[in-house]
Amino acid sequence: MSEYHIRWDPTNKKREVSIDGGAFVDLIEKSRSVRVYNSADISVNDATQTLITFDTESWDSDAFHSVSSNTSRLIVPTGLAGKYRYDLNILWDGPATPAGYRSIAVTKNTSGTFDGSAVVQRVYIQPVTVASTVTQHHLSGIVDLAEGDHLEAWVIHTQGATLLVKAGATAGQTPAFSMSLIGA
Repeated sequence: MSEYHIRWDPTNKKREVSIDGGAFVDLIEKSRSVRVYNSADISVNDATQTLITFDTESWDSDAFHSVSSNTSRLIVPTGLAGKYRYDLNILWDGPATPAGYRSIAVTKNTSGTFDGSAVVQRVYIQPVTVASTVTQHHLSGIVDLAEGDHLEAWVIHTQGATLLVKAGATAGQTPAFSMSLIGA
């Protein structure tokens, strides 16, 4: 069994890991993970399952994601089957008159076509009742994935009119999607 030591490097502002007494290296470089986000608002029609795409990578250790094709997918690369932790963060625009519900979901192997039977996890919330207040959703879980399996993020709402999934004030804040290999 390997021994891991993790520390914070305040000079470079990053986490580092040492494996079996070796030199400390950037933890992101050693983890098998990906984090992506979309840099612009996404328009979501009322009562329509909408696939979220991601145009920017915060990091991608092993080509889990492509910014040029199938940009909605986080795909398990060859040789990296196992248990994955996923996280999805969505920020809904605050309409002048809030109504209906908001929902986000993570699906497995849906290839751009929503299939309720392929939902890994879904959460619904009623919007806040204060005008122009944004609503934030976060979804996190663990799923067993084989080589080539992929996860996708979906949203739906019943506001009664088009609603925006907002790009965050800080680059990469939302919409953001990540997954990390946590075990075999």
